[in-house]
Amino acid sequence: MHIKSFFLVLCFLLWQDIVSSHVSNSAAILENDHIKLMFKIPRDVQEEISVIKLDRGDGLKAQNVLFIFKSDFNTKVDEVYTNRLTVTTLVSERKVEIAIPGVQSRDAGMYQCWDGTGITASLITICSQRLIVVRKSMFYLFVTCLDNPRN
Repeated sequence: MHIKSFFLVLCFLLWQDIVSSHVSNSAAILENDHIKLMFKIPRDVQEEISVIKLDRGDGLKAQNVLFIFKSDFNTKVDEVYTNRLTVTTLVSERKVEIAIPGVQSRDAGMYQCWDGTGITASLITICSQRLIVVRKSMFYLFVTCLDNPRN
């Protein structure tokens, strides 16, 4: 049993290392758990509105999640996410925290900050976070296979 536990921990650490090597700011979570994503909006943004968008990596247009107003750092949640998340801001540090309860697979992807809202918007490269959602059924299947090897 100790070898199986060691193997599980080793696989998890290797997986986490691979994920973090591709994106410096990433988080992995089991489906239906709660998560808080933190973003720091730089003071030198040019446009009046910054946007946090979710790019699911499926080739479709990124979805607006949250609008942040430069003048007073107030926020407006996109109507698609109004009942799905809670936003907290820390104005003095220019931080925005997005809390997502009951994370679903559709929440997975790259959350990116954009300076502006239109076609001239530019990506704020230091303000991105990848969210990886692991389906519980797949996780438990993996653990069960480790506990009950057939060979």
